[in-house]
Amino acid sequence: MESRFGANRSQREIDALAERLGEPAREVVSIHRMNRSRGPAGFPISSRRTAEVVLVIPRPGAGVLVHTKKFYPNGVWRLPTGGLHPGEAIENALLREGREETGLLLTPIRFLFELRYEWEGSDKSFQSFGFLTTPTDGEIKSNDPHEQITAFHD
Repeated sequence: MESRFGANRSQREIDALAERLGEPAREVVSIHRMNRSRGPAGFPISSRRTAEVVLVIPRPGAGVLVHTKKFYPNGVWRLPTGGLHPGEAIENALLREGREETGLLLTPIRFLFELRYEWEGSDKSFQSFGFLTTPTDGEIKSNDPHEQITAFHD
């Protein structure tokens, strides 16, 4: 039987990552829907995207890599993230998103968190899996023009 945290992703996969990379902080966030079709910040309730990986990439000088995109409000910087494809393993998504968004070959070293967002009055949920990766001082460049990344900062 799957736990409340594994409803979208295989609990066996999540447990194996936790055993290998450390037990993550786990939190379920219940969100009151703002209207019938959208959740917080305009996230569409009907979106097929159900999970993402969040990359914490240490950089020289004790910083972490953040980026901004063409469509972000001015001054907004975020950790690199990326959606999981249907049936894609969490760790494979982390490696793929690392290459696509930063051009880096990353290695996860710590499973930091698993967040599950649930919209009240809906069966919609969304999971975020956060990982600390190996430090890197390699050249940063987006390999996916669809991401619309305009700048990196650490």
